[in-house]
Amino acid sequence: MWFVMRSLKLLIFSSLVALLSATSVIACSCMPTAGPEKEIEQADAVFAGKVISSKRQNGARPFDDIEVEFVVDRVWKGQVTKRFRIFTAESSASCGYRFKKNRTYLVYAYGKGNEGLQTGICSRTRRLKDAHQDLIVLGAGRRPAP
Repeated sequence: MWFVMRSLKLLIFSSLVALLSATSVIACSCMPTAGPEKEIEQADAVFAGKVISSKRQNGARPFDDIEVEFVVDRVWKGQVTKRFRIFTAESSASCGYRFKKNRTYLVYAYGKGNEGLQTGICSRTRRLKDAHQDLIVLGAGRRPAP
């Protein structure tokens, strides 16, 4: 009988350890982007800019935890100012884009109203140096608003 009890305790303990160490994974799943022509139609803002800061919002905005500030050089769509902020999710598992300070990006941003604009890995947002195809389609653009 002691053997059965000991085996049962070991089984319960092992199951508990396995259960507690398991993590649930929710991954981002993106459809292929439509190309720059279609994406600029769908986006609310398209601009190129250098990241000057990135900060966590402490859960103030669900799924858009990171506020990224840019110094904008060129604008193709939207009311974008010289210094402009957008939001993205904190992790790529939530479709967030991992911007790095002092790097320049071509950003396709979405959203309206007081919520602010968002972007993520499912958009055509990318490093400017990797956006040759987009820049051919987009053309010269314009300077941002002051």
